[in-house]
Amino acid sequence: HHDKDDLMTQYCLSNQEVRRNVANYIIAGLEKRGGVGNFCFGQVDTPQGMCQCETCKALDGPHENGAGGTGSRTTRFVKTINEIAAQVWKRYPDADLRMWAYLNYRELPEGVKPDPRFTLYFCSHERCFAHRLDDPSCARNVRVIGLLKGWLKLLPNTYLYDYLTCTRGTGYTCNEFVEASDIALYKRLGMVGWKEEGRFSDCQPYGEGAELVVQRFPSVWQWLYVSGHLL
Repeated sequence: HHDKDDLMTQYCLSNQEVRRNVANYIIAGLEKRGGVGNFCFGQVDTPQGMCQCETCKALDGPHENGAGGTGSRTTRFVKTINEIAAQVWKRYPDADLRMWAYLNYRELPEGVKPDPRFTLYFCSHERCFAHRLDDPSCARNVRVIGLLKGWLKLLPNTYLYDYLTCTRGTGYTCNEFVEASDIALYKRLGMVGWKEEGRFSDCQPYGEGAELVVQRFPSVWQWLYVSGHLL
């Protein structure tokens, strides 16, 4: 939700009632569909507003919280969804449960591993689209691919979630050659898919730079068309 200062806040993840409610919500959805469907775990789209109760802070890794901490909250996130997922899998052992490595829970967890049955969406924030993801001369991409490889050791069933078409300033970028190299890289790494976030030209514009939305998709659909065939 948004408070008076327009800052989004997160749930208290250590609260057992919150965990039971989420598990029951997922189970109820699967029951309606005869066990068919999937659920993806994520958090509110902001690094702010994390619960600061002592129980939640105790879930964080030793290098995540406190003075000089990284700001990552992956460890509390993974501990929480592991417990929720266990309740779901007890009822539906084959349930398709997924998770994000996203924003302030994209760093690798400390002292805990996600259940290997999860499918992962690795979000490529801060990557450089002007260089191949495995270009050793690009400091941004060296960091991002390092994180990706770390996650792949934990969860081989991983998709890449890219953001080229919704990044400000890329309305007229053709990226076929970089994408061709990257898609081949994803296959070599054993990844199961690639997903691109996009805004269609007839969508409702919103947010900063909304006036550019209607111009963006006509400039990138050719790249998406080529990428689809490369896949």
